Amino acid sequence: MRNGKIAKLPRDIRDQLNLRLHNGEDGPKLLKWLNHLPETKETLDFYFDGVPVTKQNLSAWRRGGFRQWEIQFDWVQQACELRDFTGQMQEETLDHELLAGSLIALVSVRYAALLNTWGGEPNPEFEQKRRLPRGMAQDAALIQCASRLRSTPITGASSLLRRTPTSATATSGLPVFPA
Repeated sequence: MRNGKIAKLPRDIRDQLNLRLHNGEDGPKLLKWLNHLPETKETLDFYFDGVPVTKQNLSAWRRGGFRQWEIQFDWVQQACELRDFTGQMQEETLDHELLAGSLIALVSVRYAALLNTWGGEPNPEFEQKRRLPRGMAQDAALIQCASRLRSTPITGASSLLRRTPTSATATSGLPVFPA
């Protein structure tokens, strides 16, 4: 939980600030705007004896709170794109290599975002967050392998969802789907 001057501001003000930072607005202009807002003045009076937000506070926010917001913003964008892509997959032929490539790109973005927030020291929290992209990478590799074995794509992604596993399972314990 962040506890600096900007972190104490109401969420809607922080969101407006983050959008302005994201759009490349310069620091002095942002500080002037931010320090003149009634909500900012009220928060600064209550928590910081009315001391205004400084260049240093904004710099710290860029490295911390804004960076975190950017990662979350990117995740929301990716989720929206994935939702749109899923809709297209249900209507079109599913190309395994395209799907595998998309998954690999998504894994790469997730790893980059994870590394961006990592302090450099291994810890249980980092290891936990690292597991999901690793699993996605394994799934993508399996899809790539399957696409090489199949010469024709599956028509309609919904057919993947309707398939039921056979009683046999692979050595990994995963169900084996009939070809």
